[in-house]
Amino acid sequence: MHVVVLAFVLLITTSCASQVSASDDSPLGNLVIRVFAPEGTDARLAELYLDTQFLGTASPELPILRVPEGTHSIVVVMAGCATYERDITVLGAPSRQLVNVFLEPGIPKKFLHQLGYVGYETDRP
Repeated sequence: MHVVVLAFVLLITTSCASQVSASDDSPLGNLVIRVFAPEGTDARLAELYLDTQFLGTASPELPILRVPEGTHSIVVVMAGCATYERDITVLGAPSRQLVNVFLEPGIPKKFLHQLGYVGYETDRP
């Protein structure tokens, strides 16, 4: 399996800034997401969504995502692989949480939606 950690430093900084307003005193948590793709596929093609917001594609760097404390939805989509979906509770600083994403061969839900299946709302605009 190939492993790639999703790198979204600039996007996450922008995304988190919009999620945490000046009046929000929620501490930020540290989150690392590693993607493992099936043999013969490139995990760098995986797309990451956090709380239905597209963050970017995978990178071999090791970023630490700074997100508000609380429950968040993680979705990883890649052509040729089943969609990975999980809710995670971010504990806040100084903890550092690791999420390992193991993609399995299949059809991503976003493509099923395009084929007429309903119920998947996180397609990238």
